[in-house]
Amino acid sequence: MARPAINAAERTVLVYVRLAFYGTWEYAGGQNSFRPVGREGTRAALAVVCEGATGTERTYWFVVRRRPDLPQSGFVTTDAVLVPPDENIVYVPELCFKRDDGDTTRCSGVLPPDVKKALTSR
Repeated sequence: MARPAINAAERTVLVYVRLAFYGTWEYAGGQNSFRPVGREGTRAALAVVCEGATGTERTYWFVVRRRPDLPQSGFVTTDAVLVPPDENIVYVPELCFKRDDGDTTRCSGVLPPDVKKALTSR
């Protein structure tokens, strides 16, 4: 049986100080792996705040797509956002959608308009 196509080329690894998950996510697997809830193609937003050498913060925004499940409801671990428990490293199966200076995460859960638009566009 052929394995479903995966997005092997689009990967981002960042050292973070803060993560903000927007939308509906599920915990999947035993390695702090998260993916959007829903059918294949469902999207959710992730903001990753990083700190530079001079202490300045930068926010990276991602639109994370749910990848296809394997037969018998399995999934490829690297097709999800991985957050190792003992490190401040996040592995994102996407390229950055946009980058902002400073911490632009939203405590209210309201997304910036351009991120909201990217979630609904195909």
